[in-house]
Amino acid sequence: MLYDIGSMKEVIYRALSDSESIRLLLLGSGYENREESTEVQLSRHLLKSFTPDEAAADPQVYLCIEALITGTTRTTKNCRIMLYAVCHHSLVDTAPAGGAGTLIDRLCKAADEVLCGSSALSRSIGIGSLTLENTGMYKSDTGYYGIIMEYSIPSYR
Repeated sequence: MLYDIGSMKEVIYRALSDSESIRLLLLGSGYENREESTEVQLSRHLLKSFTPDEAAADPQVYLCIEALITGTTRTTKNCRIMLYAVCHHSLVDTAPAGGAGTLIDRLCKAADEVLCGSSALSRSIGIGSLTLENTGMYKSDTGYYGIIMEYSIPSYR
C-alpha cells in the first residue's frame, strides 16, 4: 500500500512538469534557451519531497510534492497530497507580467489548475476528484516563504 505514495508523486510530478505555466514560474522566461535541458532545470525546482535547498547561494523558488495515506478501510484508503509553493522573500514580487498576485500566489493557482483541472489525473491516482481541503503558510528562519496546499482523494486499497 505504501508503494502507492511514490506512484502518486510521480504522476503529479509529470503533470506539473508538463505545465508551461509551472515551468515559467519555476524557471523564469527563456528557460528553453538555456544550455541545460528543461528536465534538468526542473529537477532542482520541482521536488518529489519537501527538501528545498534554503542554503542555496542564490534565492530560489520551489514546488514540492508530499503524499500521505491518512486512513484506511477494508476497501479504500484516504490519500493526502500536499504541495509546498516556496520561494525566497526577495522573489515574492517577481512574478511574470500578465497575472495577478505574487509569485507564490501565481504558482499556487497554476498548480491547482493542473491538479483539479484534469479528471484523467484524478483517475490515475484515486477514485473521485482531488479536493483542496486546506491551505497554510510556510515561513522559515532562512527567509523562505510559501503556501502549503493540502488535497485529498480516496483510492482503492
